[in-house]
Amino acid sequence: MIRLLLARLRRFLTLSHISDALLLIGLVCLAVSGVLTLIELGSGRTAYAEGVIIGFGNPPMVQFVPRDKVDPIQFTSIMPTTNWNAGDHLQVAYNPDDPHDARIDGLRGRWWWPFVFGSLTILCLAAGAVCTLMGREVVRRWRRRRHR
Repeated sequence: MIRLLLARLRRFLTLSHISDALLLIGLVCLAVSGVLTLIELGSGRTAYAEGVIIGFGNPPMVQFVPRDKVDPIQFTSIMPTTNWNAGDHLQVAYNPDDPHDARIDGLRGRWWWPFVFGSLTILCLAAGAVCTLMGREVVRRWRRRRHR
């Protein structure tokens, strides 16, 4: 009887520790995602232009012409990817005061890291909630059997 009690208690403590860790990781990822989003929103990249991939290394080289300018601007993407080919057209977000401060707009560009950490937030919080509920169910069943 005591062995059974200890085995069940160990399983609950394990689920409890796992759920606590997952919930903590989820909250940290939520904070990181929020900070990265705020940094990107405050970056000043408020103007948009159509760009084209002119050189496909990893990461790709992008060229675009800012509004009210004649000379094209080139920059290397910070996201290494194999999803694009040379000649592909894409949206570019840039700072109108400093057109060299530019990023590929969209999920595969400047919003990639906030998306990754936001997804990890959802996964960790959901898994932590499931572990918490499972741990409570284990304790509830144990108490019910103990009182029989």
